Amino acid sequence: MKTQSELSVLIEGILQKARESWGGDIGDERATVVKELLSNVLPNWSEKLGISELDILKAIEKNRPINV
Repeated sequence: MKTQSELSVLIEGILQKARESWGGDIGDERATVVKELLSNVLPNWSEKLGISELDILKAIEKNRPINV
């Protein structure tokens, strides 16, 4: 499914940014925390709002004020 593929690519990009934000173990830990957060929040918000996980994540990324 294209939407799932787009979502996976977007999530991986976010995780890569988290890894690169700090070197070594700290960056890896940040990526792990971000992945856990997204895996918990996106399905819940999608269900409650009736919006796809991809659309939610695109909106978050579009409105994120800083590149962290």
